[in-house]
Amino acid sequence: MRDYLKALRKEKGWSQLEAAKAFNISATYYLYIETGERQKDMDITTIEKIATVFNKSVTSIIELENAYRADPKNHYEETNNEQHEKAVTEATAQE
Repeated sequence: MRDYLKALRKEKGWSQLEAAKAFNISATYYLYIETGERQKDMDITTIEKIATVFNKSVTSIIELENAYRADPKNHYEETNNEQHEKAVTEATAQE
């Protein structure tokens, strides 16, 4: 499961169908990408499309995809929460 893709989709408040429409693909195919059943070796065109749709850098998507490949059960949401907590701590320290 590409938890990072699911988390990015949820950050937008989108269902899988809405994400599929943004990618101009079928909902079934999007589901297969999110679950890792398709695009097992994600190509640069798909990575660029993900970056564009979710307003992220290509580099960040590549890093997330590499982390997924290294450990398909990685937990993007946990990492994202840690980054959020760090940002809040840094912002509070500047006040």
